[in-house]
Amino acid sequence: MSEERRRKQMERMAKEAVAKAIRKPLWKKIIGVGSAVLAVVSAVTVIELRTQIKVVPVAPQIKSEPFEVPFEITNEGYLPVKVKVFGYCQTYDTDSYHFEKTLTKDFAWKGGILGPKESETIVIRLVPFFGYPRRADLAIAINYKSFGVHSRDVHRFVGHYDRSWYWLSAPSSAIRKDLDEKAKQFGFITED
Repeated sequence: MSEERRRKQMERMAKEAVAKAIRKPLWKKIIGVGSAVLAVVSAVTVIELRTQIKVVPVAPQIKSEPFEVPFEITNEGYLPVKVKVFGYCQTYDTDSYHFEKTLTKDFAWKGGILGPKESETIVIRLVPFFGYPRRADLAIAINYKSFGVHSRDVHRFVGHYDRSWYWLSAPSSAIRKDLDEKAKQFGFITED
């Protein structure tokens, strides 16, 4: 009987030794939980502090002239951001003329520092030498540097005339390649 008791005691001691070896000290648990919480907080901070630029058309000043429609550029983020702005016209159709793939930065505000929740308004001016357009496809490109990385936001608007000009937001992916090629050709690069 004493041998069986000794064997059981040895088994119990072995189990306790394994359990003790597996158990983490309290300070390691605290560091583990703290690291997880810090990772979550860091991820949320990076997401919230990313550059958030919004571009919207404002009510037209001259109803028949699409390129007299102001566009408001707003920094929706929490940090100031330095931006450079240019316009890109994918297509411009009148009754007698069609042109496409044109860059412009011919507006009063070409860029600068936008503070948090600050806005600037631009008016892209393309003179209608060949008559007023029936439709136009326009993009406003914004070069900026965020967290040391140069980036470009493209906001595309397709306009059509129906007693007044209406600009509708459209996906920029379809014209992005053409815009980037023209921008590179004329020096509107993101590393500005």
